[in-house]
Amino acid sequence: MIKNDQQHQRAERDADELRKLLEDDALHPQQKPAIQGELTRIEADIERYAAVRMRLQQEFHVDDIGDLADVLVLARIARGVTQSELADELGVSQQQVGKDENGGYHTASLTRLSDVLDALDYDVDLTVRPADSTDVAKLWLAAEDSLGTTADERQRLRVQVVGEVRQRSSATTDSSTSGLRLRSQRADFKVDA
Repeated sequence: MIKNDQQHQRAERDADELRKLLEDDALHPQQKPAIQGELTRIEADIERYAAVRMRLQQEFHVDDIGDLADVLVLARIARGVTQSELADELGVSQQQVGKDENGGYHTASLTRLSDVLDALDYDVDLTVRPADSTDVAKLWLAAEDSLGTTADERQRLRVQVVGEVRQRSSATTDSSTSGLRLRSQRADFKVDA
């Protein structure tokens, strides 16, 4: 992930070098997929940084608590705040902000995380739920992402999800109930537990 203008410039240079390398006739054909994959990853990072920097994306979703560190960096970038400016707002050194960001905020306290969010004028929504409920969430998202799903079919899928959850919660623990499955006219969705 690109965290600042210096890294952005380095990523642009790296992408240019990879593009030139791909055009080189001396490049062995078996090397091209790996180089193309790396170029694609770098270009995606550049595009995301540019979108956040231009404030085209200002809201960020956290699926896992481990993603919070990246989101804090993206929020800082979206606000147009440098590490130095954030440090001043927090009353710490720029080196401390850099250390927090580069270390994924692993050593930061909850108070520090809250202070960073406050300094950037961001709110956070947090949902704590039983771990097994994520199977239902994944199943539902897979069903809703199905192309062409109509409102009537979504309602039928909701009913199926509720039925699957009730059936699963009343079943004894055995390998035959280790996954959830929904069938629609267009697709078959399965999430393994």
